[in-house]
Amino acid sequence: MRQPDDRESTLPVAALVLVGAGEQRFMPAEDTPLDLDDQVLLVGKPSGLSQVRQICHYPANVEYLATGRDVPLTWVWTRLTARRRRARAD
Repeated sequence: MRQPDDRESTLPVAALVLVGAGEQRFMPAEDTPLDLDDQVLLVGKPSGLSQVRQICHYPANVEYLATGRDVPLTWVWTRLTARRRRARAD
């Protein structure tokens, strides 16, 4: 529910319903953790909903939101991060 580029600012959206584990929760708290296969009904201003759609469209964004880990998007970045991970493991 936060701006991708400015984590201190919130998006102009709100969750109305969270469906998961066979139950529906209306107006879930903002800090409610999500599980795989949860569904969320959002409402908000078009600009906020557009940003949510854009965030969810790219797997690297979803990975970052789920784990906090940056996913390499290019071949060069993949090579550099793999080398850095190997150096940390040694």
